[in-house]
Formats: sequence, structure tokens, C-alpha cells
Amino acid sequence: MDLVFSDNYPNNAFLVNDSSVLYNVKTKIGLRPGEPDVITILKANDVEGQYAEMGIVVVSADSVRVWGKKRLPEKGLFDEGRTFKSSAKSSCQWKYTGGETWKLLVKGKSTLLARFDRAFTPQAPPPTLSVTSQGLAILDDIVTTFVYVERKRKEDIRNGKIKETTKRMKAEVKAEYDKEERKNDRAAESIAEGLGNLVSLIVQ
Repeated sequence: MDLVFSDNYPNNAFLVNDSSVLYNVKTKIGLRPGEPDVITILKANDVEGQYAEMGIVVVSADSVRVWGKKRLPEKGLFDEGRTFKSSAKSSCQWKYTGGETWKLLVKGKSTLLARFDRAFTPQAPPPTLSVTSQGLAILDDIVTTFVYVERKRKEDIRNGKIKETTKRMKAEVKAEYDKEERKNDRAAESIAEGLGNLVSLIVQ
């Protein structure tokens, strides 16, 4: 199964398969000091246009929950928080293979469960998370943990924890965060305007 992202930034995008939206990923930037960024993943249900809250990701707290149950991280010496126990009770590990590519394997084995690819050439296909037949049973786990590991990689680049990166990647990460901050600024302005209107009505 191919899940195609509607945006180059996986943390604010629809995931589409055969023209059907299966997931909606939204990121809310913390507006106050110490308030974490929270990523919510909504899953489409059987009623058209309606979603259920499936996943919650807070990268700064290394918190990943799928349907309320913790999935990440299982931390070993070299895991970097990329290993998780799936809903099928198997240990799975995301491996970053360079560029814009991730692979999800059964830990200690070569069994491929999913792969993410993204390129930036004009002719390149859109970012795609491809899930193998072996991975379909844990699809919700795969989507949510991928969002976590990719966001964590971007935050490590932004904070200078990953030194071996290109100028293009640094610029890409900055553009992603700038876009999210503009979106949240607009939301904050809308809330403030609504409160102002409410106060005016009360005064009248």
C-alpha cells in the first residue's frame, strides 16, 4: 500500500491512497515558553469526511501513543529511540538510510515493513510511505512512529545535533518550521479576534 503525502512536510499533510484520504496529520506549535509541539494524527472512519483521533506525538517528551497506547521508544545503545513494540507484539526498528529515505524492519531481521521516500527534483513523485503486505496489520503504528522519527530527525538538525547535513537540508528544515509558525500565528490571531468580538458583545 502506498500512502502519498499531500505536502512535502509530513507533519502537516493528508495521507492518500487511491484518491482516498486515510490519515490527516496536524502539528500544533507550542505558543508559550515550555509548551511542547504536539502532533495529532487523525484516521478517517467509515463516515465520509469524519476522523477519529488515532495518534499523538510529542517529540520533546519522546512520547508516541497509538489509540492511547505507548509505542515509542524502546531505547538501546544504538537505537536512538527508533525501535518500538508494535500492536502485534513484534519489535520494529526504523532505519534512516540517508537523503530522504527511511526503512522499517523487524528488529534483527531483514523483513521490510515500510519505506519512506522523498525527492526534490521537479519530476520526482510526491513523498510516499510504502507499506508492505507484512506491515499492513500494524499500519496505524507505522504511520505514527514514522511521523515521530522524521520529526525528531528534523529537530536534531534544527538544534545542531546532526552535523553531517547539507545546506539544502538545513534550509528545508527552516522552511518547514517557518511554515508551521506562520500557520499557528494565524490561528492565534483568529482566536484573539474572536475573543475581542465576544468582549465587545458583552460590553454592549
